Order: sequence, then C-alpha cells, then structure tokens
Amino acid sequence: MPKYAYICNSCDKIFEVIHSYKSKITDCDLCNQTDCVSKFLGAPINLKNKEISKRKQIGEVVEKTIEDVKIEIEEHRKNLRKLKK
Repeated sequence: MPKYAYICNSCDKIFEVIHSYKSKITDCDLCNQTDCVSKFLGAPINLKNKEISKRKQIGEVVEKTIEDVKIEIEEHRKNLRKLKK
C-alpha cells in the first residue's frame, strides 16, 4: 500500500499514513480534529533543463570501486614500506 502525506488545516502539521488509494483520510491523528485534512503535495521537480543520465552497465560502478580500492591499498603498502626502513 502507498504512503500518503497529509497536512492538517487546524494544527498545520504534516503527517504520513499508509493506506489503500481508495481510502479517504479526513481526520487529523495529531490534534484529533475532524474534517480538517488535505493531501500534502511536495514541491514539483523541474526536469526541463536537466539531463537524465544513462543507466550504467551492470557492474560498472563495482569495477570502478574495486580499481580505486586497489590503488589505495598499493599506496598504503608503499607508505608502510617507507616507515619500516
């Protein structure tokens, strides 16, 4: 079931409720007022000037992370060798 955000017109607080899309919520659980609740819609997202990035190949991020860690480990080994001398 989806989670919906509501705002109480009486206490001006926002709360979330998980319920069926067919259910109607009209009462505030926070201040116990009746017929004072409306759905709270978050700020819209403007994608007009944004570029949607392409999905990366499966494993591409993991392989890049592994390579970065290998480099860090090798640098750490070099530093340890210098300290032993």
